[in-house]
Amino acid sequence: PLAAHELAAAMCLMSVGSNLMRIDDVGILPAIREQAMLLGPRAAEAVRAGWLPDSIERSDPQFDELLDELHSHSRADRAVEVAAAERRRRQTASTTPSRTDSGGANRSVNDSLARSVGSAGAAGGTSRGGDLSRDFSRDASLARSAVRDPS
Repeated sequence: PLAAHELAAAMCLMSVGSNLMRIDDVGILPAIREQAMLLGPRAAEAVRAGWLPDSIERSDPQFDELLDELHSHSRADRAVEVAAAERRRRQTASTTPSRTDSGGANRSVNDSLARSVGSAGAAGGTSRGGDLSRDFSRDASLARSAVRDPS
């Protein structure tokens, strides 16, 4: 589990930022803050991309290579997730009975829901759908990294 990683608290700081004061209702010790700072901004960027820190010291070019690999995995994972969501949407659209809206046009329940989620942003409100999607993708990437590298 990610929480068992020896640098879990430092990774939280690196991911969220130095304004984080408590993790699991426990104050963050100065030593943990120092750990996060010593790993540096490149490591923080890699952690946000799904990397689990290890004891290997890396140069900037090595971090560049690591980040490229993490980002390419993220892009591939997103492409797989988008394709799966599209298949589910098509399958649901073909099996879900259509309904008629007030304009008389037929559309599936899924299409209606998708439009209503996006309408908050179109109506001048704020839509967190994109942020939540990015957060989910990042969390899924972190989980996959933990499975690939259980250290």
